[in-house]
Amino acid sequence: MDIAVQADVTKENDMQRIVDKAVSQFGTFDILVNNAGIFDMLLPAGYVSDELWNKVIDINLTAPMQTIRKALPIFEKQGCRVIVNMVYIAGMLAARDGGAAYVASKYGIIGMAKNVAFNYMRRNIRINAVAPGRVNTNLRANSQRIAGTQDEYDKTISQWKDIEAAVKDGYVTNLRIAEPEEITRVLCF
Repeated sequence: MDIAVQADVTKENDMQRIVDKAVSQFGTFDILVNNAGIFDMLLPAGYVSDELWNKVIDINLTAPMQTIRKALPIFEKQGCRVIVNMVYIAGMLAARDGGAAYVASKYGIIGMAKNVAFNYMRRNIRINAVAPGRVNTNLRANSQRIAGTQDEYDKTISQWKDIEAAVKDGYVTNLRIAEPEEITRVLCF
C-alpha cells in the first residue's frame, strides 16, 4: 500500500509529519530515502546569489539532515534500518557536474552519510549514498519553479559560457540518461 503526504522539505514540522504518518500507517518505519532536490543550473560561485545558495542548501542538505534526525530515534528502537541519500554524480565529480551550490550540497550529503555511518554502525543503522549520473526527471523544471534558476542562468550565461562547455564535456562518460525506474531498482537493492 502506498500513501502520499504533501510536505515542504524545508519545514522540519512537515518532515516530522511524514515520519509520523509512515509509522501510524504501517506500524514501522524501515527505510528512509532522501531524494528531494533542486538544481542550480551549473552557476559558478561568482553568480550564485545568497537566496539561491540558501534555497539549494536548505532543500538538498539541511532537509535530509533533519529527516535523518527524525528517523534515528525510531531506527534505534527497532534495531536495524536503512537510510539512503541521493547524491548524484555531482557529489563525486564536483566541478564537472553542477554549479557551486548544487555540488556543495551533494558533497555535504556524502560527508553526512559517512558521519552517520560511523556513529550509528554499532546500532545496526546502515546508510548509503547513491550517485547516478543524469536521470530523466523534472529536476530542472522544478528548480526553475522553486528557485528561478533559469532566470539567473539566462541573465549571466554570456559571462561564463566557457565554464558551462567544460562542465558539459564531463558528460562524455555519461551519455545515456537513466530512467527513474532504474534508480528505483538500485535503491531497493
